[in-house]
Amino acid sequence: MIQPIRILQIVLSLEVGGLEKVVLDLVNHATEGFEFVICCLDTQGVLVSKILRPNTKVVVLGRRSGLDFKLPFRIASVARQESIQLIHTHNAAAHLYGSIGGKLSRLPVLHTEHGKQSDATSRSYRANRIAARFTNFHVAVSEKIRHETISLEKVPEDEVRLIPNGIDSERYNRSVDINLFRKELHLRPESLVIGTIGRLAPVKNYPLLLRAFARVTKNHSDAHLVLVGDGPERVPLMALAHTVGLSDRIHFLGFRNDIPDILKAFNVFVLCSTSEGCSIALQEAMAAGCPIVATAVGGNSDLIQNGIHGLLVPSENEEALIAALTQLSSDKNLAQALARNASNKAGHEYGIGRMVQRYEELWRQLAKTTL
Repeated sequence: MIQPIRILQIVLSLEVGGLEKVVLDLVNHATEGFEFVICCLDTQGVLVSKILRPNTKVVVLGRRSGLDFKLPFRIASVARQESIQLIHTHNAAAHLYGSIGGKLSRLPVLHTEHGKQSDATSRSYRANRIAARFTNFHVAVSEKIRHETISLEKVPEDEVRLIPNGIDSERYNRSVDINLFRKELHLRPESLVIGTIGRLAPVKNYPLLLRAFARVTKNHSDAHLVLVGDGPERVPLMALAHTVGLSDRIHFLGFRNDIPDILKAFNVFVLCSTSEGCSIALQEAMAAGCPIVATAVGGNSDLIQNGIHGLLVPSENEEALIAALTQLSSDKNLAQALARNASNKAGHEYGIGRMVQRYEELWRQLAKTTL
């Protein structure tokens, strides 16, 4: 009987986020030839309840503040105890500690970079440059990240592969009764609903969205803005909604488990981040057939071709964002065409099975070095 390949997935936590969702999808959807231990460097996180794969172990190491010099040794100890054959790290901090742990335990290391919210002189880039010395192969989730890995972190081009994130597109591309969600918020069937999904964090630039929406309402007397997600910016954003006089038309829903149904109720999905890797929320909106407005940052330009799958606008440009929201709100033929193209692209190019298959090829290739 062939023994499964045992992989140590290293993350900061399993709190709600795109990176964490990708790790869960890799674990839950991998074929039977793999077994996983998830190592959380900081805390466990609420998404641990979403682990569906039997016998998947979660280890929490409780990283100390500052540089935790003991952490690589603890990772190496976990790897030995769990008979790990490959270490797979996610983003810079996990990469630094995990790659050194891999060196100590003489194991191959695969790193996936999901995105940075910093410039080339930041600690994230410096950490990745150090960790690259002990890393066998790198995955970038967008073309921008692939280019940065090669040009800024000095990783050889033949050691970097582009693997976009994947989603269960069929879950989002199905018929639902959109009026059920609208009734929940006491909205009329003809109300204009602009929505977004994501962590309420500064990088998402929601204050810009709220200001733009306030101006859109001047031409749409029954427009509503829906924000799905939670985070540190919730209280300031609710205060801003009150300041612009639209508390009754801006809805903060927190975390939800019915995202496919909610997306179907949106007339326009908007993502106005200042930085993105390969946005899961944007892929989900594409699969659901939402008309999309997104900022032309990071991997958004990989997912959306302007005027084909949605409308791209410059980052932090309020006038351009208002114009795009107004255009899709008023031109239903254009909105439907863009939504149809986006849904087709999501189904063909960003299926979860395709992502998992490409990772499995790398896992098998790299794990051979320990056999």
